[in-house]
Amino acid sequence: MIPLILFFGFFGLFGSDKKEEKEVEQKNDCYYIENFYFREKDFLLIDRNQDALISFGEAKVYRIQLFLETDTDKNGQIHFKEFEKSMWNIAKSPECRKKKVKESFSKKLIEEYVKIDINKDTTVIPSEYELYGSYSFDLIDSNDDNYVDIDEVKEFHGQLN
Repeated sequence: MIPLILFFGFFGLFGSDKKEEKEVEQKNDCYYIENFYFREKDFLLIDRNQDALISFGEAKVYRIQLFLETDTDKNGQIHFKEFEKSMWNIAKSPECRKKKVKESFSKKLIEEYVKIDINKDTTVIPSEYELYGSYSFDLIDSNDDNYVDIDEVKEFHGQLN
């Protein structure tokens, strides 16, 4: 499954009842990131016009912003170390720094980075980043209306109740 790293930003888990929602709220960002879940608060950030839909355009604007933030040396490319650092910066919790979590998360990051680096030259350029993000958007947009709603995100993650 393609995580939503490049489509929206980051992950989230959706609870089905109050007890489950409370348990989810108690989990830190490390839980979401380690499990490649999308957080609903990220959906709301990307939905610039707050219409409960993320358009292809809104997703693209977000991807551009994310690319520019991730390209810390400003050379127009993302190297793996930049990619890894950007993903880890999302996890502010000390729990995410534990060796066990870091190893499992780093392995997932490598797998994703290899998928994004389409021409396999060990750097990601904007066109690769956009292509992968567009592909992700199309996978999530199950009704092909060029918008993604929260239910499509839940369905994509197999979390629709």
